Amino acid sequence: MEIVNKKYKQGTQLAGIGFLVAFMGYFFDILFQLGGNYEYISTATYIVGVVIFFFGCYHMATGKGYHDSFALLGLLSFIGLIILFVIPNRTKKDQ
Repeated sequence: MEIVNKKYKQGTQLAGIGFLVAFMGYFFDILFQLGGNYEYISTATYIVGVVIFFFGCYHMATGKGYHDSFALLGLLSFIGLIILFVIPNRTKKDQ
């Protein structure tokens, strides 16, 4: 069983929350197109979700022992998140 450090665990949680908030912003955009003039709320919600998602990708990459630039995999959205899950852990395991 692989030992997961705290930073990686926080990263997965933040990436999941960010993905859901960004999706919520997209959903708000659809609702407001049906009737309403609140496009700023949907845009702001989407941007906040993306920022949280990238912050989570950063924590996942550094929590697995990779350079900060691996957080750029978050630009690939869900595919980048899958790649961050799959890459092997390079941190030392305390046993």
